[in-house]
This record gives sequence, structure tokens and C-alpha cells, in this order.
Amino acid sequence: MSYNWCFHSYDDDAFEQALTHDRQRIVDTVLNEIGESGGYSPKEIQHYERIADTIATQGFNYQGLAESDLPIMDRFVFDAFHTLGADIAFSPESHEFLSPYVAADLPSHLFKKHFFSRAKPIPPTEREYLYLPFFAHLGRRLGETTPSECEYVALNVSEVAHIEKELVKFLATPDGQALDQSNHETLSKDFLGPDRSAMKKGKALHAKVS
Repeated sequence: MSYNWCFHSYDDDAFEQALTHDRQRIVDTVLNEIGESGGYSPKEIQHYERIADTIATQGFNYQGLAESDLPIMDRFVFDAFHTLGADIAFSPESHEFLSPYVAADLPSHLFKKHFFSRAKPIPPTEREYLYLPFFAHLGRRLGETTPSECEYVALNVSEVAHIEKELVKFLATPDGQALDQSNHETLSKDFLGPDRSAMKKGKALHAKVS
């Protein structure tokens, strides 16, 4: 099974509106899927139902969730894009895919690790790249500003433009050129390409590892 970043463009205004007005449809879709799969225990289903109730009343908000709740909220968020599909003009932008092993060598939000040392976050005022680290660290949760290993990133229209600038900047560096060339120009074709396609359409960009 493949394990790669794939990209879709979407209408972020329609998505934001749907997150308010179509919550019940989104949570019902997920609950129906896990109920029909037969692969979940009653305890796991109850956990999903509890998070679904939180979403229905408070929206898609990670604040205050326990660590064990986070992957379940991630599932609801990811399924929201597919449930809303036609409503948010959710369209594939990946002709090929970006390996997370390549993306792991993009600029980080941590100082480089040294032997026997613990990596520390780079202060915000010293960060050269704000958006590429989301892909280096395998995701950013909806509504948050720091990377999380949630395996998805939703970029609004403004952020799509910022990613394009950061990618162009990184690809002009010796490290960026070496990383791209040693991986069959996948950053240029399979990351910058989908991002520019979304920009051209005036749309936001969703990325998911699957």
C-alpha cells in the first residue's frame, strides 16, 4: 500500500461555511461508516460518538481534547472534505504523489538535532520558513499554527501563496536543489505543481498522507 502526500484543491469559503452548517451530516457519515464496518468495539464507537457530540455542539475544535481524542477528531476532519466533496469543489491536484520521506527533509521548525542533544523549537521570530515545516513534521491540525503528526494539512488561499514562495525559495538553495534532483524532481512536480494549480484556480489546498 502506498504512503504518500496527495493534494486536492477546494473552496475554503464554502468549507468554512459547511463546518458550521453541515456538522451533523459530517459526523453522521463517519458514525455510519464505523458502524457498518464491523471493525470497531462498542467502547471505540462510544468514543467516536462522544467526539461527534462535541463537534455538533462546539464545532471542529481541538482545544481541550485529551490525547486519545485527537486521532478521532482527525478522522472527522479528514472525512469532512470527502463528505462535503461537491459542495466545496474538492478536486484532485496530484498526478503523482509526494513521499513523506522526501518531505521530512524540508525545513523544520526545530533546530537540527545533534548527537545526545534534544531538538528545540526555533523561536517564531527566527524561523525562515513558516509553512514547509508542516510537511516536514507530517501535518498541521485544523485551526492550529504548529505542526502535528496528524497526516493532513489544510491551507487557505493566502497560505497556498505563502507555500509557493517558500518552495521556490527552498528549491533555489543548494539543499533544496540536491533534495529535488536526488528524488526525480518530486518537490517541483508533485508539490509545487499542485500548489500552483490551486493558486491558478483561486482555491485552497488540502494535503493528506494516505
